[in-house]
Amino acid sequence: MKVNLREKLIGGFAVVVLLLVAVAAVSLIRLNEAINRTDDMYARNVQGIQQVLLSNRFFISFARDLRTAVITQDAAARTKAVDQARSELEEGTKAFVAYGAVLTSEAEKQAFAELKQRVDQTTATRVKAIDLVGAGDVQGGWALESGHMPLVVEQNTMLDKAGQEQSDLALAAAMPRRVREQQRRSWSSPSQWSPRSSGWELPCSWRTRFLRA
Repeated sequence: MKVNLREKLIGGFAVVVLLLVAVAAVSLIRLNEAINRTDDMYARNVQGIQQVLLSNRFFISFARDLRTAVITQDAAARTKAVDQARSELEEGTKAFVAYGAVLTSEAEKQAFAELKQRVDQTTATRVKAIDLVGAGDVQGGWALESGHMPLVVEQNTMLDKAGQEQSDLALAAAMPRRVREQQRRSWSSPSQWSPRSSGWELPCSWRTRFLRA
């Protein structure tokens, strides 16, 4: 059976359309996979920011309440301040451990290990200091806290730096996520595609951006 020219053209056009659909489908699948990976990375970095800043806040609050326990002359107020300081030190340690749990890269884990040594060191000293104050040795407890204050300041600086690094990573993950979302919306519209000799081309909006650049 002979195939006329009209049927050949229709068949050829159908093949081109099917190829375009197949290419678009594969591209969207891979794009979704990339977006999901980026979303996971973004979520981990945001969680890292929250935990590292939370730990630093609790550690700073500990110093405030310990100072209150040292200064006050009221026994009930001192007991309250000591209890608050203990709770803040415990919560700060928990947040710091939670921060370490979300890290994935070797560089981040190595930096966390170095920071953990400092946190463990200052926390051990602070536990002794608050125990002394709670037992009535106010001067002895304050001597411990004030004596390691340079290490505490260094620790707080390191925590701030860690939070900034997590913030930078989150921003870096968020940017390609927004770009990919725009690409997915563009690619999902059939009107954005037009056949060429190669079979397909980039969306028109992309061409406009490249031509304007």
